[in-house]
Amino acid sequence: MTSPPVSELTERARTIFRLVVEGYLDSGQPVGSKTLAEGGINLSPASIRSVLSELEALGLLAAPHTSAGRMPTELGLRLFVDGMMQVAEPTAEERAAIERRLDPGPPVAGNAYAQFPAQQPSWPGAIEDFLASGFAAEWYGEQFRHVYGQQKRREMLDFHAQVTDLDYAWYLRTV
Repeated sequence: MTSPPVSELTERARTIFRLVVEGYLDSGQPVGSKTLAEGGINLSPASIRSVLSELEALGLLAAPHTSAGRMPTELGLRLFVDGMMQVAEPTAEERAAIERRLDPGPPVAGNAYAQFPAQQPSWPGAIEDFLASGFAAEWYGEQFRHVYGQQKRREMLDFHAQVTDLDYAWYLRTV
């Protein structure tokens, strides 16, 4: 199933979709209409449920069971990330600023690697380094960094839930 472009969703649907995805990424739990209504949307829970139902019919959201809130599907997360990545043509001023940032500056004298701290030897450490990185926030944006970090944390938890310590130790010995 292909998702509709973000631009084809109504403003109301885009707002509710964004809040559901952000709420789910923050908590890891499905987000309900009551939570959205209490969160500052000027709509009744019934109106919100109607929009949630439309988004579910498009395959962007799913409910784990009948009385649960909604959570984004893989297709919904892809649409959310793709929507974040859509960028308009930069102005001449923005283009000049980008070119200034891309200027590598003078060559590095000595050991260039000595300027950087040692990398984390663990997956969780690498994720935390990325989330704390000013470079990541500056180049990718705060929202992308947050969503990417949450996704990587979830992947790490899924991995540890499926692979036992013995399996992992065996893998490390054989590689």
